[in-house]
Amino acid sequence: MKKNTYKTIRRSPLTIPRWPFAVGRLFLALLLLTGMTGCLKETFPKDHSALGKEIAKASPAYLAAGIDAWMISHAVGSWGDRHYDFGYPSIMIMTEMEGQDLAPVNRYNTFGSFYTVQNLGPDYATVQVPWLFFTRLLKLANISISTLEGANAGAEETVVRAQAYAYRAFAYFQMAQLYQYTYKGHEEAPAVPVVPENMTIEQARNNPRATVETVYRQILSDLATAEKLMTGLPYSRPSAAKINLNVIQALLARVYLVMHEFDKAQQYAALAKTGFRPLTEAQYFDDATGFNDLTAQQSWIWGLDVTVDDDCTKTGIINFPGQMCNTYRAGYAGAGNIKMIDAALYHSIPDADWRKDTWLAADTAIVPSYRLPKYSSLKFKPYAGNMNNSRQACDIPLIRMEEMMLIEAEAAARGSAGLEAGKKLLDDFLSLRTRSGQSQQSQAASLDDFINEIWQQRRIEFWGEGIAFFDIKRLEKGITRSYPGTNHQVGARYNTDTTPYWMNLCIVRSETNTNQGIPPEMNNPSPQKPADRAPL
Repeated sequence: MKKNTYKTIRRSPLTIPRWPFAVGRLFLALLLLTGMTGCLKETFPKDHSALGKEIAKASPAYLAAGIDAWMISHAVGSWGDRHYDFGYPSIMIMTEMEGQDLAPVNRYNTFGSFYTVQNLGPDYATVQVPWLFFTRLLKLANISISTLEGANAGAEETVVRAQAYAYRAFAYFQMAQLYQYTYKGHEEAPAVPVVPENMTIEQARNNPRATVETVYRQILSDLATAEKLMTGLPYSRPSAAKINLNVIQALLARVYLVMHEFDKAQQYAALAKTGFRPLTEAQYFDDATGFNDLTAQQSWIWGLDVTVDDDCTKTGIINFPGQMCNTYRAGYAGAGNIKMIDAALYHSIPDADWRKDTWLAADTAIVPSYRLPKYSSLKFKPYAGNMNNSRQACDIPLIRMEEMMLIEAEAAARGSAGLEAGKKLLDDFLSLRTRSGQSQQSQAASLDDFINEIWQQRRIEFWGEGIAFFDIKRLEKGITRSYPGTNHQVGARYNTDTTPYWMNLCIVRSETNTNQGIPPEMNNPSPQKPADRAPL
């Protein structure tokens, strides 16, 4: 394949629908009809009256394909082609926009509400997407769990049940962090309702927000069940898009890290990365497969497999590369909404670190008619390296081995292994990201210093991958966008000393209207735009 030009320059210096959480099983079954994308090959029943029989005889593959497809479902809501509505990848971008590490060039930006903290109250369509996505993911998981349980379940049924429990845990874990502060110190704060697979309609209509502690215990229970079901099975997954034992262990490592159960986090991170290899420099910057192909390397523990036939791909730009790939000329970048790294974060990266080449050091012409400004990202490559292809079927990473390496290092330092053990693990990681003939090592003199070093590495390594928001909340950090030399937009330059309250998303009005257990006064406060700092 002919190489693209941009490789050579990387080294140069509303009214909303009513979709309540509290609904019955018939509606849950309807989700299997309406929530799937083009990659699902099995035909769903057209006659709604036959749904009960169809679900009862559904094959494990049928159920598994449906829940996998939901992760990249285009148009989660019923309002049509909203450009911020394309399944979990859209939520990854929403959370990145609320932090400080991603700076869009202009406001021609469908995620601008999250960046500028505007229109995020419970009545706005923008906040419907996370709630609708995760509550329907929970429903799909519950369908799979209840349909496949039984004493006569074979290996295939057991694998899909394990995957469903893991998906349910993933949904609760993300929601607990989106709708409330971090676990430690907030155990009794209200998080989200817990909806078991056997909950009746009447119970669901009066289902209060469970405490953070209760939700995390449900998460751990589901992951323990998934781990038990998956352990020992002769399951060889077809691709990293399928949940296997490594994915379950990786989710456990994430959860235990948030809960400050550091020895368990270290243990599960070590288990999760078994059999994987970190991205090399060549893989990281590959023209055709860099951060867009889950088959091109052995780093991705879990990812989303996107094909040219998926609905989100067919839209052209209502998808992850349409927003995040600056070299996809027909995407938002081509219209001027280029995604940059925060200038302060960029300048904090040592020159010895080859990842600094992920972003432009100066305004650069990618091709003669297409320029990108300083700090622009080159991380997410266009599909097969073709910046002009109208169908950007790029795969998307969800969990990489590198995250497990950094969890292992942080957990070791904060747990019984101690600081020096953590520093050794971090140094091993840094050696993989250092230019030949140069060196990087931990300089931490204290545990607090070391935690900040780990945070720095996570900000660099996982930029744009939907992780930064959750680290800000987990580590109880503030937001810094106003400083000398900032590249954040005027109107979005604000600083906070602690995690801002608007990072706790509002529960949608349709839920508080239909679920008596969550009256409006039990919702999170509607965000008010913070005072903008004058340019410095």
